[in-house]
Amino acid sequence: FTLSASNNDHSLGTFINKEAGGGDPGPYTNATGFLAYYEICPEILNKESGWTKKWDEHGKVPYAYKGTQWVGYEDPESVQIKMDYIKSKGYGGAMVWAIDMDDFHGICGPKNVLGVILHSNMKSYNVPEPTISTTPRPQWDRPPSTPSEDESMKPTTSTQAPGQWSSQDTQKPSKPTTTTTTRRPTQTTTPASADVPNDPNENAIDCGGKDFVPHADCDKFYRCVHGSLMVQHCRGGTVFNAISHICDWPSNADRDECKKF
Repeated sequence: FTLSASNNDHSLGTFINKEAGGGDPGPYTNATGFLAYYEICPEILNKESGWTKKWDEHGKVPYAYKGTQWVGYEDPESVQIKMDYIKSKGYGGAMVWAIDMDDFHGICGPKNVLGVILHSNMKSYNVPEPTISTTPRPQWDRPPSTPSEDESMKPTTSTQAPGQWSSQDTQKPSKPTTTTTTRRPTQTTTPASADVPNDPNENAIDCGGKDFVPHADCDKFYRCVHGSLMVQHCRGGTVFNAISHICDWPSNADRDECKKF
């Protein structure tokens, strides 16, 4: 985040500069409001960088600031706390986004330190069987009962007291009514096909303002990062769906040749 220029309060919940749209871009990710761990940890370790590291006792995570720049992040200590918490609560596992944001060069210590901590804790972790409570739900906490469809269709009868007027005495017989039902026509929607670049020279392919561009190979696609193409691979027998922009099963492919992949 970018804090307000006149703001000297760097604690949690402080005022930010919304017009800035986020913190300054990092030297490698080059994205406003986003920093990778391998961009943060060298600055924290460098005593002359001007960054100050603090600890959030509620969230159990570190945060750091320098001038108007403020960032919250994960470090080995905070990841280990989360691993212990997951196992203590019997949760189903852990996930991260994204593993390429880890310290994969080992600039600040062991390579991929955050992912290694996660893997070492989860690889032998057995999710405990959930316990089912047999305590009956109290009557006051139960939802109101509703009559079944059969019961709601049954006619209701009432007993008339002697000498009491009834609307049935003056009700005229109603004329039979005819109901006509018209079905709406069904429409079949055919998904639009995506343009697949066939130029073998990837530099000649224009992103055209898109984030993802399909590849000639069904299990690959291009990701546009600042106007440059990066080839990405789908995993596990999946193919790239150019309509939904995800790696999906071949049966859901938007291209006929990819359905046979």
